[in-house]
Amino acid sequence: MVFTKLGAVFAWLGLVLGALRVVSALLLLFFTPDPFAAAKHYFNAANTGEMINEGLCAILLGISLGIAVEISRAIQKT
Repeated sequence: MVFTKLGAVFAWLGLVLGALRVVSALLLLFFTPDPFAAAKHYFNAANTGEMINEGLCAILLGISLGIAVEISRAIQKT
């Protein structure tokens, strides 16, 4: 039960932080004169594409962990 709740917290964190990373990359891409330098300076990423890739990986990990948490909750109910 503790690991299910902890997993749910980490799933939401992965989802939210991944989405924030993707949105930040898109904001840098469209609203800065030099998005590659801004990505390197603020986020220590080679470019905005790397930021989007990392964000999407975090979102995918959050979704996967969320599915595992839902399975765990369904097993606990039976």
